[in-house]
Amino acid sequence: MSQRERLREFRAAVCTSDGDALVSLLRAGPWPGHALQLIGDGLLSALAQNIREARELADRCVTDLRERDWEGDEDLAAALTASLGLGRRRC
Repeated sequence: MSQRERLREFRAAVCTSDGDALVSLLRAGPWPGHALQLIGDGLLSALAQNIREARELADRCVTDLRERDWEGDEDLAAALTASLGLGRRRC
């Protein structure tokens, strides 16, 4: 599968709030680094759906977002951290 097709699958899982599909995709292979905000948004939904495997993946996403440090990454990392119950969401 091409990187472009894989990214389409990630987008579809996030846009349809299919947390199970997103978790499955994240576990199946490498994460596209340029799609961390998309992945983080999807993980927020997966956490809200109480998908067990989403917690570990969200923790990894927080680390990756903070290491990358693009515009908006810290806000999303804070939202994920709050959803994990590990801190307060910054406004």
